[in-house]
Amino acid sequence: MGADYVARYGVHSLLALPLLADGQAIGAAVLGHGAESRAFNPREVELAQGVALQAAVAIKNARLHARAEEERHLQKEFVLVGFGQWGQKAYGHLLTLKQFFNFKTHVVQADVPGAREALAEKVEQVQANGDAFYWDSPTASARDQLERELEGSSYVVTYIATPAATHLQTLARYYDLSDVVVIEKPLGDSPEAYRHFLDTVSGGVQVVAADHYYFKLEVRLLELLLTEERTLRAFLESVEEIQLEILEEKPLTGAAADIGIVADMIPHAFAIISLLTPIQAIRLDPLTPLQIGRQDPLQGERESFARVNATFPYQGRSVRLLIDVGKGIEDQKWIKLTGERPLSGRPSFYKFDFGRGEAVDGTQSNVRAALRRIRQPGVPDNAHLTMLRHVIQKRHPAVGILSIREALRSNQRILELQAMSDELLKRREWTTYTQGNRPDFTAG
Repeated sequence: MGADYVARYGVHSLLALPLLADGQAIGAAVLGHGAESRAFNPREVELAQGVALQAAVAIKNARLHARAEEERHLQKEFVLVGFGQWGQKAYGHLLTLKQFFNFKTHVVQADVPGAREALAEKVEQVQANGDAFYWDSPTASARDQLERELEGSSYVVTYIATPAATHLQTLARYYDLSDVVVIEKPLGDSPEAYRHFLDTVSGGVQVVAADHYYFKLEVRLLELLLTEERTLRAFLESVEEIQLEILEEKPLTGAAADIGIVADMIPHAFAIISLLTPIQAIRLDPLTPLQIGRQDPLQGERESFARVNATFPYQGRSVRLLIDVGKGIEDQKWIKLTGERPLSGRPSFYKFDFGRGEAVDGTQSNVRAALRRIRQPGVPDNAHLTMLRHVIQKRHPAVGILSIREALRSNQRILELQAMSDELLKRREWTTYTQGNRPDFTAG
């Protein structure tokens, strides 16, 4: 060391080592020798490195513990905007989560004619649970009341469960009040309108799209298989076609009948397919990108069955993608990956039957397919509850949920398919089918 340094600190030799935790530097350990100027020998360096490693691990664990304690004691306020079908379902899940997490729920509902009478009993239940209920009107703004009542140090999660057409304007109203805004899909307004809004605000608020399909049990199980099943991972190198079916026996009714099967069920299919390819990489077939069916007798004005024909690039190859979604047929939910078709015999395949909870490994075309039980059929899927738990538990809930800009990219593909469906309906180019039967797109 220099003479000035020695005179000031009494240190003749220094050994500086980085504190590394999971390969990242989080600090430095500096050891000094005051008796004389000399080099540290290999044994001393080795011992110092051991001490530095233990110190780095201890510091990392202490930081994680401090962060966990902060999360546990942080007062969170959950603002639920909209108390219709989805809002009431969300509130039921929030009651369950309040047993484990520290937060209070503030429910906001538009004060429209007849709403107070229709919701009187449910409002009493909300208040009996220790939560707050606000009627929102032009003369009595719930947002202004919340701004006065919420603690400045609180962490505010705003969940928008209003009709899709009001999502963006509700986001604009509650943006500055929130730390996180969660929008129940579909998003409602165009991607361009959302991007314009996001480009004009401060950017300090995290906006995420609550697509509970990404928390469906089948999505999580398939993700687990793709991660841990070596046979399946190796088979992906030779896959030429992927078929996905999500069919339900229940006819298309209620709110779903108003928006159609493309908007209702294609997002579910995309959540599954996103484990294999980015949605924006999907290329629709130039000749027959979309085929639609309508159940006879016809209900509503929209399609009740849709087939998407597409491809996507995978490691230099083009993989064919066929998606069937529909209602009024039979309960089916599976994905099948098929390899190259041989000159004789069956092609190799891997099928994950979500409904039966089975994985069928037929990747070895010369041996009998192996059946593997993945889960017990009939187990309830609490995807919506899981999604809300994730939002409340994490300070950065976009991990595992679509960020708003990712959601916009995905939503663009849905809007593209909806426009195609509108055109087919306008030209009356659909295939009818009866309850329990699929539309026959090959006829005619």
